[in-house]
Amino acid sequence: MRIFSPSSTILWKRCPQEYAYYKSGIVPRALGPINYGALFGSAMSVAMNCIHGKGNKADPLLCADSFVTTSCAEFDSLEIKVDSEKIDSILKLLPATIQRYNEAWPDLFARRGWKVKESEWTIPDSGNSRVDLLLVDEHDTPIILDAKWKKEVKKAEYEQSAIDSYQHDWKMKHYCFFTGHALNKHPILDYYIMLGIASPKFKLNIIPYSISVQELREWEISAKQAWHDMDDSLRPITHTENCRDQYGLCPYYDLHFTYNGDYINAGSLQYVKIDRKEVK
Repeated sequence: MRIFSPSSTILWKRCPQEYAYYKSGIVPRALGPINYGALFGSAMSVAMNCIHGKGNKADPLLCADSFVTTSCAEFDSLEIKVDSEKIDSILKLLPATIQRYNEAWPDLFARRGWKVKESEWTIPDSGNSRVDLLLVDEHDTPIILDAKWKKEVKKAEYEQSAIDSYQHDWKMKHYCFFTGHALNKHPILDYYIMLGIASPKFKLNIIPYSISVQELREWEISAKQAWHDMDDSLRPITHTENCRDQYGLCPYYDLHFTYNGDYINAGSLQYVKIDRKEVK
């Protein structure tokens, strides 16, 4: 059975039709407004890989800055409006955030007896899934840690909401299942989220999560059924009952309902533009 990545599986489970458009190789994925918070988080992930990656001696700030400027150039090429003030705020925030992370992580890991084994580790036979940090404890037990960065969190309830959102997370269960198979042949039932907040005050916390054997077994059943359906070329493509999320209409809404999937009359290889709310 072919194994698909967590992001592909989640997209397919949300809407097989959207997944088909995304994976077609003919119609590029439509983009809504730029998610500046996600852009900052991705830049921090690049910096973290410079810090923790074996043999990686690149300067984390230079790499993070380069990632942001390269992303902006790509947005410009797609005629997606870039807010220069928001980009400047990201570039101004990165140096202090990277410095504070570098000061905080050694003690944060040492207190738990953790050592970094791999950065951006690709889990074998897992649909090309990558763990942000694979660590080991003093007993050489594998520790799965995913980093989540928030550019700005002003209220405690927003921070708590972020923490709650990673409980029973599909992607993390995927990591637990395949890391367990790859490394010790035993189920891994614990994972960790490292939540970094850049402003208004820097915070770095590690939050533990646990799942049960039953939950992981149920995930396996659900995942394998989804992968079977995703890999079945004879299975009719269906679409979700709701084409709107908290940010607006699906990026493929016009392509599907106005042009009946006819990408040539919809503008050939141009991105289908949909008015979606900006992601803070």
